[in-house]
Amino acid sequence: MIGKAYKSMVPYYDSIAKQRKFKSRPCLIIGKADSGDYVILPISKVSDRSKVDTNYDIPLDKTVYTFLHNDSFLRTHKQTVVNIASLKDELTDFKGKYEETYIEALAKVEEFQKQLINNAL
Repeated sequence: MIGKAYKSMVPYYDSIAKQRKFKSRPCLIIGKADSGDYVILPISKVSDRSKVDTNYDIPLDKTVYTFLHNDSFLRTHKQTVVNIASLKDELTDFKGKYEETYIEALAKVEEFQKQLINNAL
């Protein structure tokens, strides 16, 4: 599963219905946390471009990354852990098909983690 893009069910708060709901979002699996959990990077269209991090968000053009419906960003500074039950349909073998971007993403994850640790000391 590592290196593949999947649909992931993620929680969000619906302010109109005033309740927590779930929606399907694409993500890239970059590691295994334990026997049932995976470390992922979200893939998001980021409607408000002022929220794009020019260093850590990698742009993904939907004409190149054909598994996407919208131009999106691979958010390397927003990694999270999800249970395998939250991962639904495999979208693509990201590592195999987009190897250069995959390697860039891992390098940016490492850079972010180092910065995080340095700022905490």
